[in-house]
Amino acid sequence: MSSSPPLRGKGIWAWARSGDELGRAIRLAQQTGGTHILYKVGQGEAYYEDSAPAARRITEAGLIPFAWTWLTLDNPEREAQVVLRAFADGYQGFVFDMEDPCSRKFDAARRLVRALKRPEVNPAALFLCSYPNISAHTDLPYAEMLEICKGGLMPMAYGSFFPPGDPTPWDVQARRVIDEWTYSHYEEWCLKWGFRPPLYPILGPYHDEHGRVPMVPEEFRLWLDRLAAYGPTFVSFYTARAIPDALIPLIRDFAPAEGPVEMPVPAGVWMAPLEGAIVYERPDFAAQRTRALVYRSTAEGVAWRRASDGRRWLQIRTPDGALGWLPERRPDGSASFALTDPGAPPNLPAPPPAPPGHLTHVWTTQEVNFRSQPATRPDTLIGRLYPGARLKVIEDPLLARQKLGKVGQWLNVQLEPQGPEGWIAAWYVTDRAPVQEAAPPVTYLRVKSPPGFLNIRQGPGTNTPTTWRVPDGTVLEILEDPQQALAKVGKEGEWIRVRTPSLHEGYAAAWYLAADVPPDNRRPVEDAPLPFGECAWIFGIHGAGADETEDFRFLFQGSGKRGWVLFTESIGRHPENLRPNEALRQKLWDWARSGFGVIIRLNYGYEPSGTLPESQYYGAFAATCARWAELYLKRPEVPPSHYTWILIIGNEQNNVREHPGGVADPREHITPQLYARAFNLAYRAIKAVLPNARVVPGAVDPYNTTPWVRLGGIRYRPLTYFKEMLDGIEALDGIALHTYTHGPVVEYITHRRVFTDWPLVPGTPDEHYYDFQAYRSFIEAIPPRWRRVPVYITETNHWTVNPDGTGPNGWINRNIGWVQAAYAEIHRWNSTPHAQQIHCLLLYRWQGDEWEIRTKDQIQEDFRQALRNDYRWRR
Repeated sequence: MSSSPPLRGKGIWAWARSGDELGRAIRLAQQTGGTHILYKVGQGEAYYEDSAPAARRITEAGLIPFAWTWLTLDNPEREAQVVLRAFADGYQGFVFDMEDPCSRKFDAARRLVRALKRPEVNPAALFLCSYPNISAHTDLPYAEMLEICKGGLMPMAYGSFFPPGDPTPWDVQARRVIDEWTYSHYEEWCLKWGFRPPLYPILGPYHDEHGRVPMVPEEFRLWLDRLAAYGPTFVSFYTARAIPDALIPLIRDFAPAEGPVEMPVPAGVWMAPLEGAIVYERPDFAAQRTRALVYRSTAEGVAWRRASDGRRWLQIRTPDGALGWLPERRPDGSASFALTDPGAPPNLPAPPPAPPGHLTHVWTTQEVNFRSQPATRPDTLIGRLYPGARLKVIEDPLLARQKLGKVGQWLNVQLEPQGPEGWIAAWYVTDRAPVQEAAPPVTYLRVKSPPGFLNIRQGPGTNTPTTWRVPDGTVLEILEDPQQALAKVGKEGEWIRVRTPSLHEGYAAAWYLAADVPPDNRRPVEDAPLPFGECAWIFGIHGAGADETEDFRFLFQGSGKRGWVLFTESIGRHPENLRPNEALRQKLWDWARSGFGVIIRLNYGYEPSGTLPESQYYGAFAATCARWAELYLKRPEVPPSHYTWILIIGNEQNNVREHPGGVADPREHITPQLYARAFNLAYRAIKAVLPNARVVPGAVDPYNTTPWVRLGGIRYRPLTYFKEMLDGIEALDGIALHTYTHGPVVEYITHRRVFTDWPLVPGTPDEHYYDFQAYRSFIEAIPPRWRRVPVYITETNHWTVNPDGTGPNGWINRNIGWVQAAYAEIHRWNSTPHAQQIHCLLLYRWQGDEWEIRTKDQIQEDFRQALRNDYRWRR
């Protein structure tokens, strides 16, 4: 069937059978210049028998009848019949009202779409009614329904988002619902969807859920004015019985636009990024960079233009009359400009004083360009810094001191707080802060140990035992008077009492410590800017295979949060054996599009086949990993910046059980060097086909020291295996860990009991935590070059049922608060200054073995109670 032109006009909604609401809707439409009546014809699979005469009555009144239904997706095939009956009864359009009953019903939505793909259904006559704040409802299958609802999207821009008596000013309410939600969320999701459905907002002029507290005319006029700025061609009003007579003149005078218009051009904008905004010659990131504008400077809006990738650009005129283009969103998703004054730059606490002869921080003395390279070319511009901007020196601080103030010299710096790295002309900065502030107490020090690690000793002297070691770059907490500690930093023969991230306490040589630890200004991340496949919340569950894992997203219902899922796949080593599987691909994308982080573990096989094949087949296994990613994860039609996947290669490769042949007959042991070789091959192969994927090494079994019979019975300490493995890896995008407790005891999550058997020797650098706290030691051991990558804890549970370590295995079905305590511990770590961030903690596991959570309602309740907390990672 041919597509219909864009909707034009005004509509009135009706649904109540009592009191003749349909009659009032028809009268309101006739009084206000309305063109359409949107009448409820069903609920779920039920079709109301009086719908046919209602359609005739609307048509006889000279109006266009549209049907709508409350969608449940409980029986998609029967709900499709409701649509067919409505069109047969004379309705010219059909609207699906999709709200909470449709949560997580992605498969059902696809079934409904398939049922509607028939000749008698015109997709251009189908419409989807949504919430306006789409980003807060990613559990609803909007994308799936929009595959068939080509007529457009009808967001519910209702006043009921602000209950009666809400103190928020009327104009702010209108801007929040219309500007920030209805239109800004729409723009954001159009980029993610890769298409632009027509947008036809619905206004609900009342504040309570039942429409009994209507807006007054002065208030409703503000909402209409906000909407008019966007020029919709069709607007509807919900519902006839909730629209008071006082609002009729305003609805009558509201004139929809003749054709779709772009977002209104702002009269003025402010530069939003602290490092300033880049102006381009034309609306294209590859275009010439004409200049950079300093933070908080203003420009006049001239016109909007949409680029071929869907991004919107604003043409501006600067105060000196020059024209140029600003992207609405930069490549990282952040805004180039704001519609209101972003305010003064942040006040920062004074940095620690630099050691003699060192230059650790500089300040700009005037506006100055910030560059990606030490060269004054247009293509090196990354911003323009305001006077007094503070920059952390990230090159050698001794050499930097020699460059200060010299023409022709450049400094490699990072804008604080959390700004980009770049280069600044050394003759435009100073080592003196604009306003001298008292230095904050030093509470953290950094290890700068030439050997690559620093001994933590039992007492203040080299004659005392070494109890622990930490890598170069580790941030240590001071456990003595901060000022006295600062006086000792860098001095031969002095010792400072410290605590390591793994909670080992002792004395560190002061001459191997530095006081240049900046404040940790990271903040909890928000979900909205994250690409598909990532999540801000740390909650999650380890699943089985993607095909077999049952949907557990119902656990998150009502929490306002989402989380993570891990699927584990056995892929073999023959890429030619993999075939397209659209159902598998769709399932993975459903999870990602619903706002969940998705981790996929790729194994060669399971015990006794081995998590990796024998080393002679590593190349074939790497090719199979790449083929799997290309077949099931790649979407060429979606910009790579809009999605990612976390791919883990193998599992617990230090455990003989996971070696080829298994415990009974290992054919080859996966040494840390062999694993690194396999991972490097897989990393390169996957990145070649899916560069935006995050490829992560398999988690080391944190407790296993089973002898390796084929190598003379050696027993690898898990931390030693971990360090040697990382030493051999060329590149990675994250770190995967496992951690457990030996029994269902909440206190075991935080206690520091250690193993007492060799080779895990207490009171030495070979010491190893016996329970959950083991995760700290592994994170602490991550080399400096990977201190900023995310950490994913992909398995946790209480391992054995009995506190003494004996079986049987499996969760006890009692809510003892173990799950809540585990998440609280990870949040405690993430909240600690300078801690490498853990992005998720996954309970092992939803289904498939003795640890099945699916059948344990009390563990589920423990998880739900954990969801009440605001536990997010920071950046």
